[in-house]
Amino acid sequence: MIIAMGAGSKLVTRRLAAEGAISRWQGLLEILITSIEKQIQEVGLEQPQKYISFLGTLFLFVATAALCTVIPGFKPPTGSLSTTAALALCVFVAVPLSASESRGWAAI
Repeated sequence: MIIAMGAGSKLVTRRLAAEGAISRWQGLLEILITSIEKQIQEVGLEQPQKYISFLGTLFLFVATAALCTVIPGFKPPTGSLSTTAALALCVFVAVPLSASESRGWAAI
């Protein structure tokens, strides 16, 4: 699944434009990124661009795993306790590191 996600992202992002007309894929990507940024802001985090790479990757992984369950014979990685524990550990480490970066070690 990770290989398919990597290949798909490479395929979709190969012709992004900063100015002028944009493709349908780029429009879809911009809607997705804007939606994730708005959700991050609604949670109360300032500067959503700072968190978009980590939280967006988690969102895309979990969403892709959920969508792939319609494929016959596919066992989603999120159905395994080890994958769920690994994702939880990533968040468990990322939150204090982010807090210490923005507020200093005394915030922890």
